[in-house]
Amino acid sequence: MDGELPALPAATLIRGRASEALDLLPAESVRTVVTSPPYWSLRVYDIEDPFGRNDTLGDYVANIVADFRQLRRALKGDGTIWPYAGSGTTLLAAAQLRRRWVGIELKAEFVLLIERRMNG
Repeated sequence: MDGELPALPAATLIRGRASEALDLLPAESVRTVVTSPPYWSLRVYDIEDPFGRNDTLGDYVANIVADFRQLRRALKGDGTIWPYAGSGTTLLAAAQLRRRWVGIELKAEFVLLIERRMNG
């Protein structure tokens, strides 16, 4: 999909890189962001071009800053960012509380896991 989503449904799960998926979020459309950025040089994600795995520390920080700028663009004026979340746990809690949510996950197997948990 190119360009911003016209409006966010109450529950949205996007498969892809956060740096690209964040471009889909309309400006000032999100009240809370819960994210778990990859750790620098510590994890193996079994994907091509793994973010944070082979970057220099300077490149890693620059990429995180660029993503958080995109997050800031999508946040409403009173929005907040919580920088850690589990795979689907926060989304499930948001759904149970009847909150609107957007999840972004790169790996297909985690998208399936989240979908199974959400459809429980």
